[in-house]
Amino acid sequence: VFTSLAQFPIMLRAALRPALRASFSAQARPFATSLANAKVAVVLSGCGVYDGSEVQESVFVLNAISRRGGTYAAFAPDKPQMHAVDHTAGTEHPETRNVLQESARIARGAVKPLGELKEGDYDAVVF
Repeated sequence: VFTSLAQFPIMLRAALRPALRASFSAQARPFATSLANAKVAVVLSGCGVYDGSEVQESVFVLNAISRRGGTYAAFAPDKPQMHAVDHTAGTEHPETRNVLQESARIARGAVKPLGELKEGDYDAVVF
């Protein structure tokens, strides 16, 4: 049981840690080749731990897809962000930002509007 929503991601990671370790064990190596030639759509939601996709987690996903022989395309909603956060102070910014433009920071500009994602074009989708 957690006392606040802020603790949930930490507890979720702790609960998943044994499964994550197992996925990288020698027994799980067959999965490493299962992405060969796979096309994966990755849906981002901005950029930032408090106000969008967490940068390191997103980059690790993109890297893992590439290292296992797959290709990816990044997508994001083309809409105003609900709020923007100053990550140095943890306070909200008064200006508005666009989710698609913020997601482009992670994908190095190669991000498409979510409306262009077509189900039959990809083998998998990561949110």
